[in-house]
This record gives sequence, C-alpha cells and structure tokens, in this order.
Amino acid sequence: MSGFGIGIGAVATALGVWGMTIFFNAVDDISHAFDDVGSPAASLAPSVEAEEHGPGSRERPLHIGDAATLPDWTVVVNSVNRDAQREVLSENQFNDPPSSGSAYVMANVTTTYKGPKTGNVQWDLDFKVLGSAGNTFDSSNHGCGVVPDALGSNGELYPGASATGNICVEVPQAQLDRALWVISKSLSLHKTAVFVTVG
Repeated sequence: MSGFGIGIGAVATALGVWGMTIFFNAVDDISHAFDDVGSPAASLAPSVEAEEHGPGSRERPLHIGDAATLPDWTVVVNSVNRDAQREVLSENQFNDPPSSGSAYVMANVTTTYKGPKTGNVQWDLDFKVLGSAGNTFDSSNHGCGVVPDALGSNGELYPGASATGNICVEVPQAQLDRALWVISKSLSLHKTAVFVTVG
C-alpha cells in the first residue's frame, strides 16, 4: 500500500508540473500577443489622425455635389435652400413658420444603398446641421413639419437602388455662417460622420 501511495503521489506531482508548464506557456503567449497588437496600433496612429482630418472631416468638409461614402451607403447633397420657409408652409397648411431668429434649412439629397441586403434611409442614416457655435440641430428635435418630397418617404432599398428627396432642419440664423451637414449611420457602435458644407 505504501508503494502504491508513493506511485500515486509521483503521478500527481508530474501532472501538477505539466499543468503549471502549460499555464505559464499560455500566459507567455498571451503577453506576446498583446505586445504584437500594441505595436501596429502605434504605427497606425498617424494615418488614423490623417484620416480624421482628410476630405469629409470637419476641418476639410465636402462640398455640395460631392459623394459622401458611409458603410453601405453613398450620399450626395445635391442642393441646399437656406431659407425654405415658403416651400415648407406651402406643403401643408398645419406647418408652422420657424421660430423668431431661425430659418428652415432644406437640402435635396440622393442616397444609394451599397449593402448586401436592404436599407432604409429613414432608419439607417442620420442628418444633422452643425452650427457655427458648435450646436447640432436635427429633424427629430428641430424639424420643419411636413417636408415636400421628404427623403424618408422612399421606403426600402435593395442593393444598388437610389432615393432622392428633401431633409429639413430649423437652425438659428446666427449659426448658419460656416454651418455643416453632419451625415452618419444610425445606431452605429463606431459612428463615422461625414461633414458637408451647408452652402
């Protein structure tokens, strides 16, 4: 029995050493993996910074007529009406004029779906106006009412399909100078915005 116990103890010791070897080797591999991940990130930092300040950034916004590229979508702001009060009030008798000191800014936009399944402009894309003082204005909180030829009324789009329509936002006139459209994907975890001049 004592010999059997010694044998069992030796096997247990060997298994313990083997297990510790595997554990420490795994820790070493993980450490090297994190080192490998960290090195490229440092080398990529300059290019990421350059991309943030490239065409379509706040510092270098696109112009009316330029194509803005987003995941699954291409968006072109065709034209902008910085004072669309007459058009909005003519569209629906229940529309109200903008607040004192504000203007209805309406853009005609063409969107093209490039994704693999289907897309819906109303749910997939966000449009805001970034005022010169740094405030943002969107149609949810600063809408114009019933908009003529509204972009969001185009429904579901299959790959390659396009939709053209209007979006309208109420913006304080004092913030219209150097204002920008901010276009982004809705509900995106890594939201990348494209900036376009209001005109």
